[in-house]
Amino acid sequence: MHVLFGENAKKDVDFGAAIIHGAGIVYTVLLTVQSKRASSAARFAERWNDVDFTERRRSVGQAIRGEKIDQIDTRHITTVLNFFGEMSICIQMGEAQEVMLRKFFRSPVIQSAAVFKPWFEERQTKQPTVFREYLKLVERWKDD
Repeated sequence: MHVLFGENAKKDVDFGAAIIHGAGIVYTVLLTVQSKRASSAARFAERWNDVDFTERRRSVGQAIRGEKIDQIDTRHITTVLNFFGEMSICIQMGEAQEVMLRKFFRSPVIQSAAVFKPWFEERQTKQPTVFREYLKLVERWKDD
């Protein structure tokens, strides 16, 4: 380029090359961030589908299908709701790709909120901030 444009344009060519190089770096960084967010979202799906999480998912499913909550192990329910709360925080912090997570988890997040509303309210009388992050996620996704 220096030969083509001559000595007078050398600084302009160098400046243009630096701009193009910088844009390439920014693009690479953005792709890396997006890839990390997608990977984080995929890890949530993997954890949800893990065999070790089956009993917990089943407990929440039982409640959603209308079984009495007092007949279900509340530790399992709490674990699932805390899982959703963790997911909410990762979305808010930009650590996980919300679009992918919403497609995968929207239904159980919204359905469980409807079923567990009285259960939340009872626990919030003793601890007002309990499940706050999970409930933020519900509000964020319920009108989509």
